[in-house]
Amino acid sequence: MVSNLPLANDKFSAQIANLQSSVDIVVRLMFMLRDADISNGDIANVVVDDKFIASLLVKKLEQMSNKEDGFIMFQPEVDDQDTTNRAKPGAKAKEPALSRDQLIEAIEIAIMRLGHGEILKLVSGISFGKVLGAELKGYGMLKNELWVHSVIVGLLAQNIAKMVNTLELDKDENAVLLDTTIAFISGLLHDVGKIALSSEMAAKSSNFRAKLDSRSMSWMEAEKLICNVDHAAYGAQVVAKWKLNEEICKAIAGHHTPPHHDRLAAVVHLADCAARMIGSAPGIGGFAMRTDSRALQTLNITMENIEQVLIYVASDQETIANYCATS
Repeated sequence: MVSNLPLANDKFSAQIANLQSSVDIVVRLMFMLRDADISNGDIANVVVDDKFIASLLVKKLEQMSNKEDGFIMFQPEVDDQDTTNRAKPGAKAKEPALSRDQLIEAIEIAIMRLGHGEILKLVSGISFGKVLGAELKGYGMLKNELWVHSVIVGLLAQNIAKMVNTLELDKDENAVLLDTTIAFISGLLHDVGKIALSSEMAAKSSNFRAKLDSRSMSWMEAEKLICNVDHAAYGAQVVAKWKLNEEICKAIAGHHTPPHHDRLAAVVHLADCAARMIGSAPGIGGFAMRTDSRALQTLNITMENIEQVLIYVASDQETIANYCATS
């Protein structure tokens, strides 16, 4: 159980405290989307509670809109007599702000076109991108490096889960399937613990540099010595406090050494390893992680299956860019 993990010092909590309001919306959406009868209006009303998220979501959806297939995002009508948003000669026109009702209408249109799961992923990206985009000096990561890696791992986890479901259904039409949206969010948040531990690692890791460079000590071992907890265990505690699905908490806790039979942890582990195969290994020691063959056995797949997913995700740079831009 995640609750039995060693507790980190409370000082780490301050590093991620500013994310709580955005996380609340993601959690509410996750529970709502379990109800097959939930309306698009109900979802839109939750999203619009956070004006920042709602406005950025509409902006992101406008960028994704494709006029060729008939999808045009809602555009507010501007009164020609209204001079409040009229630009001065030579100045760039100011975009009119959307009212709450206009935001709700725009989001409802997007939900009808994209579906509930895709909206949840976009909202998750906007919410978590603010914190995962930070510079992490303790891990040698520049601004946005962890965020890009997290997005790639999230997309890989989603597609690995989708592939596993397809293979399972071919064998048994009554197979228990993985939730691909939960897989995406688990991959997206797998390294969230590093946000909190970075400052302490930056201050004290120099004492262990020789051992780290010689690989006689792993970064996970250094984290435990310096912070009394590693980033996987602490990340699980963070998302547990946010009241995210316990399955997500356990997957984050086990993403370096997935427990046998924990399919979601195996998916996130393989997604993390696969991301490094295409160069997404930010920070010091980024390429040191090795694939645990037991994860392949848990999912009953091969490295050839993973490579197929990897090629698919790596070739879809537009989707990666869309998610990364939400931070």
